[in-house]
Amino acid sequence: RLDEGARAVIARALGTNDADGYRIARDGWFLGRRIRFCGWGGERVLRLFRRARARFDSAAVHEQVAVSGRIMDLQARLAHHSYASWADCRDKLFRYARAGAIEARRRGRRASAFDVVLRPPLRFVRMYVWQLGFLDGGRGAVLCALAAAQVFLKYADLWSSPHAKTAADPATVIRAPSDSGADPGE
Repeated sequence: RLDEGARAVIARALGTNDADGYRIARDGWFLGRRIRFCGWGGERVLRLFRRARARFDSAAVHEQVAVSGRIMDLQARLAHHSYASWADCRDKLFRYARAGAIEARRRGRRASAFDVVLRPPLRFVRMYVWQLGFLDGGRGAVLCALAAAQVFLKYADLWSSPHAKTAADPATVIRAPSDSGADPGE
């Protein structure tokens, strides 16, 4: 979401030929509160660009835009509301973990028991301690725990079926889990 000030900054940028792409500072929000730490603070994202000078990479999740040409930073902020509800958190957790496992397999990555057991707590410690997630209070703790759970699910998927075939189009495999108890990726 953009406030009026950010809209005005973007409108001015569109009226110039100063750059082929523009980055904007992003403020992450989690369940109705702004997250200032947990690795979410100070992030600048490329969100405004000339289509003729840009392309998306092939990542299944968090794809990036690559711009050939000059990139500038806008002096504005974008409010990024990642999760609207607890159900949205749950669904994205499974979807992103599955997509991460598919992407890792596509790159030839395998997982060991070490990855399954140690990577999740390391992710939690990195976000909660080193990236100061504890300063975001209860929501910071929950966000860090969810990130650790996602890492666990990704590596458990990768470890439990190292030779699983990846779909030609990850979008056909990556969808929210149903309440039927079925595997979210099938």
